Amino acid sequence: MSVDDAGTMDAGGKKVEAGWSKAGDVRAWEVAAGFSPAEHWEIGVAWDREKDHASRERDRGGSLSVKWVPVQTDTGWSVGALFELGHRQWRSHATDEKDTYQTMSALGLATYRTNAHVIHLNVGVARDTQSDENTAVWGLGYEYELAETVALLAQYYGEEGSSPVRGVGVRWTVAEGMKVGVMVDRTTGRDRETAVALSWAWEF
Repeated sequence: MSVDDAGTMDAGGKKVEAGWSKAGDVRAWEVAAGFSPAEHWEIGVAWDREKDHASRERDRGGSLSVKWVPVQTDTGWSVGALFELGHRQWRSHATDEKDTYQTMSALGLATYRTNAHVIHLNVGVARDTQSDENTAVWGLGYEYELAETVALLAQYYGEEGSSPVRGVGVRWTVAEGMKVGVMVDRTTGRDRETAVALSWAWEF
């Protein structure tokens, strides 16, 4: 899911993740790793690459994130925050133009759990050195535990100045700590576009 949860791994926990997505002529992949150095804290690193096969533009980069969730409950509200810094490189092989820029974001996170239902809320601000402007970002996510190893997913998210995105998906637990998922997103508004994303995650 593109919407984050207000939760961290147990202290000393680790995870690795990978994802691939397709939206029109654009293909992208991402790999990430994280660990919890102390209770309520999680530190992560990620690398991703995106290529537009029509325009021959490429965008790649890496990021460092810190998540702090001081309030965590099995039922009811969990509340925290996520901070992320990134470095990106963009290049057009058609025109030989290129650019390097930095990204920053701060998100407030909230998750509400009750029985088989989970709701996630994200609200925050993002900034990059290309535009040098603050952009409001938000997200709403929902999970329903259909079975012990299967969860149905839904999300609705966006950012200031862009059409929101809505999506549905399924996540399976295939082994202890290991999950795979598929999500189908569609941009709302006039320029509608469908994206398909596959994900894999392992916590240990």
